Amino acid sequence: MNEYEPIRLYGELFFDDPAGDGRPLYVRGGCMAFELVDRRLVANDEFRNTTNNFQGVRAKWGKQTNAWDIDVFAMKPINRPMYEFDETFEAQWLYGGVFSWRRCSGIATVQPYWFALSQGSTDAKPGGNFHIQTAGVRSYGVVGTTGWDWDTDLVYQFGDWVDGKTQRAGAFDVEIGYTFEDWAWKPRFSGFLGYGTGDRNPDDDVNNSFNSLYGFNQPWSRNDYFSWDNAIQPKARVELTPAQNLLIDAGYGAFWLASAKAAWQRAELRDPTGKSGTFLGNEWDLRIRYKLLGRIGLEWSYSRFNPGGFPKKLGKPLASNFFYFQATLSLFE
Repeated sequence: MNEYEPIRLYGELFFDDPAGDGRPLYVRGGCMAFELVDRRLVANDEFRNTTNNFQGVRAKWGKQTNAWDIDVFAMKPINRPMYEFDETFEAQWLYGGVFSWRRCSGIATVQPYWFALSQGSTDAKPGGNFHIQTAGVRSYGVVGTTGWDWDTDLVYQFGDWVDGKTQRAGAFDVEIGYTFEDWAWKPRFSGFLGYGTGDRNPDDDVNNSFNSLYGFNQPWSRNDYFSWDNAIQPKARVELTPAQNLLIDAGYGAFWLASAKAAWQRAELRDPTGKSGTFLGNEWDLRIRYKLLGRIGLEWSYSRFNPGGFPKKLGKPLASNFFYFQATLSLFE
């Protein structure tokens, strides 16, 4: 039954240094859950009863301490019915690769990547044949001892979407932060802007809504109301370390539709006339994390979302509050 099935179960061939250049190589086959790049396109999902996992092959040459490494994979996404055995979406494939370049160590790591998601049968969800390719480059780093850090991701998506439409979409995000290392609690202040295209004209033969594949939505919103599609999302955040094992962070974000005629996907709201505007609302959140006895992680968080003009005009005027507390036990470090 699904509730007893493993998330990860694979065999591995490991070679310590096959080329004599200090880079290990592993090849894995089986059932896997993993994360790539900045988690916005392929990630574990920590806030669902289930997580994204896949069945297939993955190979990686190199490790994070090497000047470069390459990670390639070919997988079938796994469907997790509640009372039946897990099974793959036989008509679907997710495959691609990530190249990480660290020659400018400390200042910049550059990660060009390419992913493809395809479906060859109308029997599998969401229905219809499609083949979309996602090409992007992520860059991030710390600027020496200045206290500044940065992270950017630029993505273009193309291919064929369902109903004979052409996929043409794009997205980007940029974050700049500064840490006051000489201050008590070492505060880090950061500003962030995320953007994902929405469908400009639902009646034409081009789909402009960015597809976030198997990404993790929590970076966009603690309430999980937003994803990397049809969105303009600025956010400010402060992070504090009052004690060695205690982390506190708080943030404020605002949200707009990139296209007034396209849907707010997570809320399943849409005004095809575009007359309800684009402002979705704002959200603030607070999170406290504490590590107890080295193996027990405690986490508490609260967030509040205040709706803007778009949901109010579509009959959703109420604010929402989200709270959680979780404890995590790590058996192995």
